[in-house]
Amino acid sequence: MIYLNNASTSYPKPDSVIQAVNNILLQVPINYGRSGINRGDKNIVNDTRELIKKFFNAGDNYHCVMNSGSTESLNFAIKGLDLENANVVISATEHNSVIRPLKYLEKLGKISLDIVECDNTGFVKPEKIENAIKENTKLICINHSSNVTGTIQDAEAITELAHRNSILVLIDGSQSSGNINIDLDKINADIFCFTGHKSLYGIPGTGGIIFKKSIPLTPFKHGGTGTKGYLTEQPEDFPIKYESGTMNIPGIYALETGIKWIFDIGLENIINKKKELINYTYNELSKIENVIFYYNKEKSSGSLLSFNFNGIAPEEINYILANSFDISVRSGIHCAPLIHKYLGSENGGTLRISPSYFTTYDEIDIFLNSIKKIVKSL
Repeated sequence: MIYLNNASTSYPKPDSVIQAVNNILLQVPINYGRSGINRGDKNIVNDTRELIKKFFNAGDNYHCVMNSGSTESLNFAIKGLDLENANVVISATEHNSVIRPLKYLEKLGKISLDIVECDNTGFVKPEKIENAIKENTKLICINHSSNVTGTIQDAEAITELAHRNSILVLIDGSQSSGNINIDLDKINADIFCFTGHKSLYGIPGTGGIIFKKSIPLTPFKHGGTGTKGYLTEQPEDFPIKYESGTMNIPGIYALETGIKWIFDIGLENIINKKKELINYTYNELSKIENVIFYYNKEKSSGSLLSFNFNGIAPEEINYILANSFDISVRSGIHCAPLIHKYLGSENGGTLRISPSYFTTYDEIDIFLNSIKKIVKSL
């Protein structure tokens, strides 16, 4: 199979990541705070926590909490903040992991919600966000890099205008993590959510949330923490306040190993390889008649490319690619329903490819030749 759906889950994983999972699973089960998890004077979970903060340049004023990924992190942030009777501003590029918990709160009558438009490539002008601010706006949510178009938002400018108005900023870093260089100290983000199974080369069920220590967040889960078991209420100590339950130790170890692999290869090398593959694909697809792109090269992460062909449903091409050519891509709405109004792709969404650092030009050429055959036949 030729796999071009890394924006969903990266594949293949580095050999070191696979070996890390195997090593953990071959050991006697260990659980953070409850049994022998130490490596000398160090600890797998805390080691990974510090490595993540280093990767995102999150300084000492930030907490990092490990969990199952962006969906849990975004729900944790949205439901853990005191947003009673508040207004929340989001962009039209958001993923359902942001939209749905906010819609849930809106349905309960706890918040009001305003959605800021984007352009036809998914870019949101910061001034439009500022224009949407109300007296009771407490939170702005922004998708750092669109999972539909790859467009990167100006997070630093958005954070600056938000703080000027005493508003918190929640950044969904699901698609930006590992695809662009992220400096949280420079961005001055309040809350940043990330997932491990995409471009951090970890396995599913890993990720976390990085947030300023000054922000009071109610724990998303309550339960066993492995220490202070005599308490019948949730401990206030960090990190156990936010990390109840059995930790995903194999996943956390895999995430640590994936990030170390990125450091070894060099983030810029990975970014440039993907950009080269996307630019090559874009240039070759441009030669085919009736192709429609949802792409702004200057503002894109260069990690994915969305497109359509006039008169052909994206799911039809996806089906033929999978069943006739053994090529895996993604078609549809991509769990981001609002953006398609502005892309003009409401009817069926888009066809999306997202290569990996491991993807070869030969694989891209096979994909391109397959597309040409499909379009010609349809």
